[in-house]
Amino acid sequence: MADIWFEDIGASGRFDFVRGDFPAYLMVMGLVWTHGSFFEELLFRAFIISNLIDVMGQGRWVSIVAVVIAAIFFGYRHLYYQGMHGALVTGCIGLVFGLIYLKLRNSTILPLIIVHGLANSISQTTRFLG
Repeated sequence: MADIWFEDIGASGRFDFVRGDFPAYLMVMGLVWTHGSFFEELLFRAFIISNLIDVMGQGRWVSIVAVVIAAIFFGYRHLYYQGMHGALVTGCIGLVFGLIYLKLRNSTILPLIIVHGLANSISQTTRFLG
């Protein structure tokens, strides 16, 4: 759907230095698992959604609004290097992750951290291999 309105610029060359460079790949993989998955899931799912629900009150619609707001912030976070196409796609992924988080809220966020990390790892490994 984002393809209809916006050009897919990928990561706009932000990670091109990883291609064929094993030390750079290892460095980026460290960032993928610390910042890209762990930090982003804690911030955009656990912190933003939980705190918005706490502030706005409990309820199904409040939870949905909190997930949508977090997804917008998540998409916006990726706008500067993925363009509007990437922001929309990432925002939609954030929406799905947020809904999953609502189901997991009283148990663990670990599955989201793992899935997020694996998706970013596949992307970076593909980039490294060219």
